[in-house]
Amino acid sequence: MDDDLRCALCQQPIQARQTVVFQADGSLAHVTCLAASPKPLAHLVPEPPPDPICAACSKPIGPGQSIIKSGADLLHVDCFLEQRGKIAG
Repeated sequence: MDDDLRCALCQQPIQARQTVVFQADGSLAHVTCLAASPKPLAHLVPEPPPDPICAACSKPIGPGQSIIKSGADLLHVDCFLEQRGKIAG
């Protein structure tokens, strides 16, 4: 190979008869350097945020449950109606 060609990972010249690979960006790398290089971490999927807590009963509000916002508080619909009944009655 041409003396000007260098491995993108170790920066050493690529010699004739050395096994190389083309990387996605078009650069060359020794197969041995590629095998020895640390693998990038897989894309981590962030954990979903925890379910909000009902201000009335202090239980989690699940994704499929109906909610009502009362001021800054989130409540289950049933908890809201129960509170409303206590206030009215």
